[in-house]
Amino acid sequence: MTGDLKTGYLLRAKPRNQFVAQLIGAIIAVFLNTGLFVLFTKASPCILYPPASGECTYSAPSVSAWAAVALAVSSPQLRAYSSISLYES
Repeated sequence: MTGDLKTGYLLRAKPRNQFVAQLIGAIIAVFLNTGLFVLFTKASPCILYPPASGECTYSAPSVSAWAAVALAVSSPQLRAYSSISLYES
């Protein structure tokens, strides 16, 4: 966010206005991201609850990483993973 101050200076924007705009954007992002997370997990429950076969609709490696993040955030107790395998051997 501090890097934006130089751009704002070049555009002659007031730092206070920039801060307020970034704060509003961050607050909106909190609710937007939460809503999208709920929407995606309801549309594809295998993101949070993978089937026993391990196959999910999404096979991209980054989805496995985000699924691990979703499980860590949504579980009642914080679990630490020693390693996450993105590719099955």
